[in-house]
Amino acid sequence: MKKMIAFMTLSLFFIQYYQVTPQVVADKPLRFGIKSGVVFSQFVGDVENMPDITKYKSTQYKTGFFIGIFLKNNFNEWLSLQPELNYSEKGSIFKNDNLQSIDQIGTKLETTITPYITYSLKYLDLAVLLKAKILNSGKFSVSGLLGPTYCFKLYSYCKGEISSDTPFHSNELNKDVTNQVFWDEKFDYALGGYLGANAGFDFNYDVGIFQILSDIRVTYGLTKVFREIVVFDKTSNSIRDLSFIFSLGVAY
Repeated sequence: MKKMIAFMTLSLFFIQYYQVTPQVVADKPLRFGIKSGVVFSQFVGDVENMPDITKYKSTQYKTGFFIGIFLKNNFNEWLSLQPELNYSEKGSIFKNDNLQSIDQIGTKLETTITPYITYSLKYLDLAVLLKAKILNSGKFSVSGLLGPTYCFKLYSYCKGEISSDTPFHSNELNKDVTNQVFWDEKFDYALGGYLGANAGFDFNYDVGIFQILSDIRVTYGLTKVFREIVVFDKTSNSIRDLSFIFSLGVAY
């Protein structure tokens, strides 16, 4: 009798569990999705040896655009594999907060200005992410994600500009200006791509025929972004990319 009661109790528990727990594989084992978002990136490592960066000691995150497609393959209720193909805009911003002279750009200093150098790189990212659920509450779930990515370089350019709260006189332009771009050109010392690692969290809400997904991830470059060239002050070059990505998408 006690064994029967225990068996019935255990059976009721499993029935109740599978009623409130969504069966991902039975519902749709394969989903296709699109997403887009924003990227905050900067260079880390041996940045002081980059061209024209010697006097630019302050590093800032560069804001870029992110869009892509993915295929979500559910192994079971808790594990899935998600290959992705994304377009991303990355780079870094350097600035000098203590500029004393700007003779090198042909400008007479009449007020306090801040020069910036912006490195912009556009990539096609191929990522493969393993996702494991850490919270499953009805239609809403949270997963941890981890996996490699390879970023193929599409385009790279560098822009130098100066910014001021009040106008300053430019000898080159022969007029007072507030902001001025003093060069904007393509550069070719970025490598054709780099290998990186992704880690973060994925938030999923099931609304029936499709799912709404949002993820927060960090991508760190495992290999360097730039090749070693003679314009560097030293031969060592260990510059890596560090990016924080926030995206929102839908999967069908």
